[in-house]
Parts: sequence; C-alpha cells; structure tokens
Amino acid sequence: MPFDLLGYTLAGLVVGTSIGLTGIGGGSMMAPLLFMVFHIPAAHAVQLDFLYLVPTKLAGGWQHYRRGTVNPSLTAFLSLGALPGTILGSLFVSRTVVSNPALNGQLRQLIGVFVIVSALLLLGQLAVMWHTGADERGVRGVKFTLGRGLLIAVIGLGVGLFVGATSIGAGSILLPLLVLLLRVHMRELVSTDVAVGALMAIVGATVHSMTQAIQWDLVAALLLGSVPGALLGARLVGIISTRLVRSVVAGALIMSGLILTGIISTSG
Repeated sequence: MPFDLLGYTLAGLVVGTSIGLTGIGGGSMMAPLLFMVFHIPAAHAVQLDFLYLVPTKLAGGWQHYRRGTVNPSLTAFLSLGALPGTILGSLFVSRTVVSNPALNGQLRQLIGVFVIVSALLLLGQLAVMWHTGADERGVRGVKFTLGRGLLIAVIGLGVGLFVGATSIGAGSILLPLLVLLLRVHMRELVSTDVAVGALMAIVGATVHSMTQAIQWDLVAALLLGSVPGALLGARLVGIISTRLVRSVVAGALIMSGLILTGIISTSG
C-alpha cells in the first residue's frame, strides 16, 4: 500500500472499532478526520464517509444480528422514517453543495455544529446510564405500539435528514436519543442503531455518488481498516466498558466540533 494511503487505513481502523463497539463513530468521527487531517472538501468527505460506512456497518450489523440483539420492531419503525429522510438530505447536499463549491465552508461549519450537538447528547446519554444503570435495567425484546412506533419513525425522519446532509447522526445522535427516550436494553439499542445505520449508509452512498466521481483508492484504504475494526468492536461489546469509550469519544467530538466551527483556531 502506498504510504500516503496508510493514514486512511489507520483512521478507518479506529473509527470502525468505535462503530462496532458503541454504534458511534461513523460521520461524527470520520468526517472531521477527513476535513482536518486529509483536507478533503466537505461535500466529497460526506460521500467518502457514506461509501466506507456501507460495508463497515454491514459487517458490524451482521455480527450484532448473529448475536440476536437487533430489535426487529424498533428497526422497522426507525427505518420507516430514517430512509426517506436520508434520501431527502442527500439529494439536497448532492445537488446544491456539489454544484456550488463555495458552500463547502458552510457545510463544514454545519457539520461542526452537529458534531458538538452529538457530543452533548452523548454526555446526556452517559449521565442517564450512570444514574439509572441503563446497561443493566433496560428491557430486552421490547415491542412497540403503533402510536409509539410512529413517534419513533418521526425521530428517524429527523435524524435521517441530518445523516443524509452531513453523514453524521446514525450513531452519535440517534443512539443517545434512543437511550434518553426508551427503556430498552443497551445491547439492543447499539445493535439496532448499527443495523439502521447500515441501511442509511447504503441509501446515502447511492444518492451522493450519483453526482460525484468516486475515489476508489481512498475508499479501499478506509475499508481496509474499518471493516476489521467493526468486527473487532462488535466482539468487544460486553467485554470492555462502552461507557469509558463513549466518554473518550465525547471529548474528541467536542474538540473537533469547536475546530470545525472556527471557535478554536488551529492556525499558528
């Protein structure tokens, strides 16, 4: 592998492991890395994010499915809203930002805002887990009424819009919201989040790639690290403390969001 692609593989390994272990790390970690480390324009970074997320989240989702921890009814209701939302968000960015490169700066700042929001939601999720023991007390195999299911679909629609536009939110926004709103066992929430995230990644990658050429060498380098990382992370669920990992991720998200929005300057 050319040396300049090794950095993409290492980035994929770190992010993929976080995805498999916590359901968090896709756009919220990779997009800032693509901006700040590899200096890729915002619209193209979103496309790359989706492309590498498809097999990464499919690999992680398959591991969770094999363990029987994906909640079918929650997955169905979330997908009912999340997939159309992803299409709409992806269409807006792929048609507007790609045709007007000057908007890349605004998209970068918007992504920075969402990264900070996702970090704050993650901290709220951690606070709930510490005080209520969400990991242990959540209900396994819970089913939802039609009314509550439609509310979940609306939440999925809103998150899907953000995911389609920024590639952020499948894990870093959706998962904390589910933890705050539902009394479902944490393993099921993580597994379901990864499964729905895989579906959103497929939709987002398809729409964004309709208007942009694909740099397959970068995608391959990211996947070389992210797929093994996702498989490793899924196997580590229940073995190492996901709370600790989420705390570290939250701190990294806040710092990267402050940089992307310009609140913290990295210039000399």
